[in-house]
Amino acid sequence: MAINSDSITEVSAIGTMSSYLGIPAPLDIDDVPTDPDWFMASKILASTTKEMLNKGLEENSDVDYTLTQEIDGTVLVPDGALRWVVKYDYYEKYVERDGKVYDKLAKTDVLNTDLVVDIVWNFTFDSLPEIIKNYLVVKSAYRLVSRLKGSDSVLNTIQQDLDDANYEFLRYQGRTSHMTLLDNYDTNQIASRYIDYNHSYR
Repeated sequence: MAINSDSITEVSAIGTMSSYLGIPAPLDIDDVPTDPDWFMASKILASTTKEMLNKGLEENSDVDYTLTQEIDGTVLVPDGALRWVVKYDYYEKYVERDGKVYDKLAKTDVLNTDLVVDIVWNFTFDSLPEIIKNYLVVKSAYRLVSRLKGSDSVLNTIQQDLDDANYEFLRYQGRTSHMTLLDNYDTNQIASRYIDYNHSYR
């Protein structure tokens, strides 16, 4: 069976975005800065990608990730971390300051302990799964055309593509996410009361 190994890259993404504008695609990523439309497309793609990654997907999130203290007792925030939260930090005392974890209550960055965190990473566009990249390309194209062209007919065409890409993206996230209805606090409370009620009458 023949497998298509072609994947969406940053330069091919900019090419797709350019096609909605009716302009030629760049041949190489080094060509992008030479054309203002390509350059704007690259900036919109980057901002749209980071906007999505900031929300925290299964693909760019780690739970129970250990930040190891340095020799001097400080804990560095890893390069590429978009956001993080220390597990069981009920007082919400840990924040980032000067690239280190800072304890607001103790007023120090010398923690003398490792920290376990849930963390969200800033991945490159090229490293993301194909379905996510496809959604980002079409969403970025919509933003690009609305800024440069503003054509209702083109935007309507992109909207149809965006709806399709969004459907596939949400379906993919539903299959890869570990979250269930019981992860919602209100739903969990209702389920817990139901279980307690049934157990009490057995």
